[in-house]
Amino acid sequence: MRCAGFGAHLNVILLECVLHRMVGGPKTMTAQLRHLADMSTLPNVTLRVLPLRAGIPLGDPLGQFIILDFDPGATVEPSVVYPQSFTGSLYLEDQNDVGHYHRAYQAIQRASLDDIASRNLIRRVAGSTPRDRQVRRRPIQCGVAQQHPQFGQPGVC
Repeated sequence: MRCAGFGAHLNVILLECVLHRMVGGPKTMTAQLRHLADMSTLPNVTLRVLPLRAGIPLGDPLGQFIILDFDPGATVEPSVVYPQSFTGSLYLEDQNDVGHYHRAYQAIQRASLDDIASRNLIRRVAGSTPRDRQVRRRPIQCGVAQQHPQFGQPGVC
């Protein structure tokens, strides 16, 4: 996110898989995806999608993170990275750390779809039929560990 003269600028890269993850039911998902596509047309919002076919651009999965960049002419505040964590907050201010995250973001951005292709993909997913987007679940036998059909992780009933 960059602060500019007219306000903040938001740059977001979403993994394509999150467009297909059902949250709140088909009607809610369709509305959320359409809203994302609409917001991506704003002049201060850049929304891109990292397609599944891109694999893992850095060779190692990288969790969610936020880079806060400030307008160098308006403030003396350095950039800060906030890697999101399940157990707490972490703010990285060391410029070497910030540089690593900037380079990671640039690599992910290069592998992502451009703005228009991303918006078209989001709208296409939003327009798919609800029954095609519902999670299909297989029952898990009690006491038996099996691979989760969607996430590949073992689950025990």
